[in-house]
Amino acid sequence: MTEDPKPKWLRDAEAEQSSDFDGPAQDEGGFGQTILYNSLTLAEWLGFLVLLIFFGGFVAFLLLMSWPASDAPWWEKALGTYGIPSIFVVLFVGWILWGNRKAGCSPGPNDQPHT
Repeated sequence: MTEDPKPKWLRDAEAEQSSDFDGPAQDEGGFGQTILYNSLTLAEWLGFLVLLIFFGGFVAFLLLMSWPASDAPWWEKALGTYGIPSIFVVLFVGWILWGNRKAGCSPGPNDQPHT
């Protein structure tokens, strides 16, 4: 019988870590899949709404604070201020989505919802 070259304390630590992190690592959908496939409770919906209002307000505040003060039309200000960064954000998010789709990370038609 061959003995594992790792010390006992290292094997124990790895066993504890793998048992702690296997569950979350295998829960591939998480919050997004819960929203898509399962109904949320009232408390969960209220918490989600509070988060949306908070983060939406924060983004609106940042956009308004960076809005240029000039006599140009609104669309010219929007393109001049946010146009190039918006294009890069859309390209970056599209690149991530395309990579996930190629890797098979998106749920297929036969995937079962989490219960």
